[in-house]
Amino acid sequence: MRKFDNTLTIDAPSPESTKVWRLCARLMPAATEAAYAHWRTMLLWQQRAEERQRLADLSDHILRDVGLTRAEAESESDKPFWKP
Repeated sequence: MRKFDNTLTIDAPSPESTKVWRLCARLMPAATEAAYAHWRTMLLWQQRAEERQRLADLSDHILRDVGLTRAEAESESDKPFWKP
């Protein structure tokens, strides 16, 4: 242990803290991947919700142009965002 200015104490890393850091280093890629997968899911759900809202807002004329009936558009737009 070394002291600097009688206020800051710096200890050498203990074997236990080294184990914790090594464990964290191993788990970080998995945690990062999990966070990224969660983020991708949130973006997909947001995209679905927005697309379904835009589909619901289309006029009958535009729906006929794309080959959909009002009933088909309503059926799709009524789905919850988490359902494909």
